[in-house]
This record gives sequence, C-alpha cells and structure tokens, in this order.
Amino acid sequence: MARGDFHHVPCRFPDLGIDPEIVRAVRWTLERVQGELARIGGRDPIATTLVALTLRLIEKVRHVRSERPRPETLQQLLLTNPALAIAIRRGLQAIGWVVSERGLGGTDTQDGLAWSLPLEVLWEQYVEAQYRARARMTGSTIRVGRLGETTFPLRWPLPMRGSLSHLLPDVVLQRGREVHVVDAKYKAHFADLDEQTWREFQDEERSSHRADVHQVLAYAGLFDAEHVKATLVYPLRRETYLALAENGHDRSIATLYHGNRQVSLELRGLPFGSPDPRVPLGD
Repeated sequence: MARGDFHHVPCRFPDLGIDPEIVRAVRWTLERVQGELARIGGRDPIATTLVALTLRLIEKVRHVRSERPRPETLQQLLLTNPALAIAIRRGLQAIGWVVSERGLGGTDTQDGLAWSLPLEVLWEQYVEAQYRARARMTGSTIRVGRLGETTFPLRWPLPMRGSLSHLLPDVVLQRGREVHVVDAKYKAHFADLDEQTWREFQDEERSSHRADVHQVLAYAGLFDAEHVKATLVYPLRRETYLALAENGHDRSIATLYHGNRQVSLELRGLPFGSPDPRVPLGD
C-alpha cells in the first residue's frame, strides 16, 4: 500500500461483489425452510404467507446452485470478519440454526426459532417485548425471568429440598427507587371479571385468580424499594381491549401500604397480537 502496489494486496475476490459461497448457502437455507413450512404449516395462513415469501426470495438466488454450508465454514466467516454488518451476521447465525437443525428448519427447539411454541410461553414473550419497549422509552433497566435474570433461590433445610426451589418473576423494571414487577398469565380472568361479578366466578377460577395475586405480591416482597408496582397481565381479544380501554377499564389498581413502603397491585389486559399504537403501557 505504501509503494502504491494496490493490485498486489492479497484479496479473496478481484473486485467487490457478492460472496458466491454465502449466496449458495442462502439458497439452500431458503429451500430447506420452504420445504419445512410447506410440510408442517399446512393451510395455516401465516405458514402459507411465509412459504410465498420464501419462494420469492428463492427466485432472487436462482442464478447460483444450492449448497449446504458446513458449520465450521459459517463459524469461520463470523469469527474472521468482525466488520460484518449486523444483518449479515444475524443471517449467518440463522443459517447455522437450519444447518444444525436447532429450531428453525429442524425439530430441536433448544436454540434458534421453534416451529411450535406453547401459547402461554408465546404470551409471556409477547408481554416481555411490550415492557422492553416501555423500558427503552422510560430509561428503566429491565431483567427477565426467561434469561434467568430474576431468579431468587429458596434455601430449604434438607428434608424440604424437593419443594419449590426458587421464585422467578417474568419481568422486573427498575428506575431509581421504583420497581415494577410483571407476571404474565395466559388466562381469561381479566375479561371474565369485567363481564361477570366475583360472586359468579366458579370456585376453581377464584382459587386460580387468588393464587396469581398471592404470587405476584410475593414477588413484590422481594424488593427493597419505596414504591413497588406488581402487575398481572392477562390477554384480551383486540375488540374487547379497545372497548374496555375506551372507558378506562383496561386495568385496575389497588394500593397497599406497609410501613414506609407503598405497593400497587395492578390487573391489566393487553390485546394479544401485533403491537398497536393505541396500547399504552404508561403509569
């Protein structure tokens, strides 16, 4: 470079262009994902939409042959190219999931993106995403139980070690001396309470709802803060949510005082679906 011999600089390709090895891997990945979606998704509208999308993407790489990449090749690309754009880096990681059948494009759900997910788990992750967005807007720190960031071990004497081993709130937000504990429940309690009175609840429903309240209040007691907010979040159909929100009934708050501490117990409903600008998570 110092002598001006730019044409002697070692280079993998003679000009700046698309890496054919990556493009071949992309085509193989798209074909694999398209095949899995068509086989597993059936007539599900989301699956058919994704199949159509993968077919359009495959058309863009028809000019190269399909080639299954080796895991070590993908790893090398990630390790030896620190300047890779985030989109390319994430794409290579997703290709790796498909190659190793770890969720996306395979049957093992230990990593990557699974084809199937229990609705209660999906609901918890949806609620987590809503509160992550809130944390970014308010400057709060956030910890989530899914990542083991909110684990509180219970230390039992030896005979009782088979009992509950820890407490694990779903989401904890903190800003200054304020703590907000959130627990997502995939149950219809919020909508049921709006449509009928507590007296009309079945014994099993009452017991389940009381257990939810006791659980989130136990979580609230774990934190030494001047103000702790404990929230139970239940799913609502979008039409139900909009009707309740219009009258200010999409949440209900009770306040408890103990010494110098204030604990707010909040029951709230959220529409289960794509983010909606009409869904505020404010105080």
